[in-house]
Amino acid sequence: MDYRQKLIDWNSTDMYCREMKFLKKMLSLREGENVLDYGCGLGVCVEFLNKTTKAEVCGYDVEKYVKGRPYWFKKTVTSKYDKVFLMHSLAHMRAPIEELTTIKQHLKIGGRVIVITPNKDFCERLKNKSYVPDPTVMQHFTPETLEFLFKNLGFKILIQGQFGQTLKGHQERLFLEAKL
Repeated sequence: MDYRQKLIDWNSTDMYCREMKFLKKMLSLREGENVLDYGCGLGVCVEFLNKTTKAEVCGYDVEKYVKGRPYWFKKTVTSKYDKVFLMHSLAHMRAPIEELTTIKQHLKIGGRVIVITPNKDFCERLKNKSYVPDPTVMQHFTPETLEFLFKNLGFKILIQGQFGQTLKGHQERLFLEAKL
């Protein structure tokens, strides 16, 4: 199966829909806010937020299956954003420090970054079951490593936690909200 098909399959799951609704609550989007989905994949979350809020949400992704869809690029990467979110994209970055530094440069003063990412501790527990690693994942984060990453880049952590299925004391997803 190619990766595009994997995204199509994942984006149609109930779990992904629940996570989009969770993200929407965390974002607390207001009319006219400029918001960027950094690592938008096929743009499913961008479409969802544009249909259900009055914010201006656009997406950015380096993969070829997104290129050629100018809708996702209605704002340039030189724009300043009120909020940027990374929903399952941070773990796919080869150089997360460099990527987050770029994001920081495109945030307005007081801008917020929201991250939802798989929990390394949860994934480690899955290895005893039928876990098949995603070859495009470069690294996973724990609550501590995620916090460390953002604090060292000069962000103030506003909220941090875990949600989703629990396995041996670890929940499957981490979330973090940080402010510039």
